[in-house]
Formats: sequence, C-alpha cells, structure tokens
Amino acid sequence: MTPVNVTNPTSSEALSALLIKHGINVGEFGKGAAKTVERLFGELKDGECSLLIESGVLTRQVRVAVLRIMFPDGQVLREVFQEFFEDGRRRTRKLDGSAGEKLKAHESPEKAVMRLIKEEFPLLLQNEDSIEKVDTLVEEDERQKSYPGLRSVYEKHIFTATFPINGTLPGILIVEKDKCAGYDLVDPWW
Repeated sequence: MTPVNVTNPTSSEALSALLIKHGINVGEFGKGAAKTVERLFGELKDGECSLLIESGVLTRQVRVAVLRIMFPDGQVLREVFQEFFEDGRRRTRKLDGSAGEKLKAHESPEKAVMRLIKEEFPLLLQNEDSIEKVDTLVEEDERQKSYPGLRSVYEKHIFTATFPINGTLPGILIVEKDKCAGYDLVDPWW
C-alpha cells in the first residue's frame, strides 16, 4: 500500500486531535524523555519531519544528517544527554553518531551536516577535507522515546569527520537556544 501524506495540522491542538484519532496517547508526551506535542508541531512547521499514513498507521518521517566525530587516537565523541531549558527534563542519548541534525524541507544532507558543524562544532571546519558521507540508512526506531506511540521512520545520512587534535578533551557541553547537550569521548561502537 502506498503511503499517503497527511496535511500538516495548523495548530498544536489540531495535531493533538489527529494523534488521538490515530490511537496515540498524547498524555504521555512531555513526560520523562518524551517531547511535547508543541515540539512535534514545531518540527512539522519547520519542515524537520512529515506525517504520513502507511498501512493505516500514522507515521512520522524524519530525514537526519548523522555526524560521527573521530579523533586521531581512535576515540569518538558521543552525545550522552540532552537537557531542555523549558522544563529542566533530561534524557540520555544513544545516537548512531556523535550528533545529528534534522534536515529542513528541501535541504540536502550535505548542507544539513555543514549547518550542524557550523552551529555546534566549528573547530571541525579547520579539517573540512575529513568530512565525508559514508552511508545512508532507512530504519524504524522502535525504541524512540521522543513521541511515545507514534511510529517514526528515519532516513539517516551518515557522515564522518576527524577532529584536528587527539581526544584528550574532558566532557563537552554544547548550549543551543532550547537545550544543552553533553558529550564524552568513547571507543567506537559501530
């Protein structure tokens, strides 16, 4: 059966009604590691995801640029938590890479990874020739905790980059407008 695109709701209230219509308990959103309905509405509005109905199931489709930051000594930088400023909730992370960035509507994976690097890891621009696309994966993440009960399918564009110094840094904290993210150096897991 061919997936059917869903017209984006015009408000977070309309989005809640759509989710409920499809049997999703929005009462679980905004608790623990779960994001709020308002945050999902923002993702839809900003073109960071889309909704479709696939085999009768409401599905969130996300395109992501995943960046794996490696060091010359073999260690890898990995995001281990996010903390949201709006309510202080903290969630642990286990990404396929060091960091990820949702692609905007009509944005190429290459532009998204460069946006991620410029915003969060500008030091990597000193070693720009090390940035390379290595794979594209499409997978459903059954463990995703962002929006409980909402099926999510990810198109992941995997990039690697080598940090220009050895991995002797302590943990790193990146502060964004709505959250902060903590990183540690680990051995590669892929």
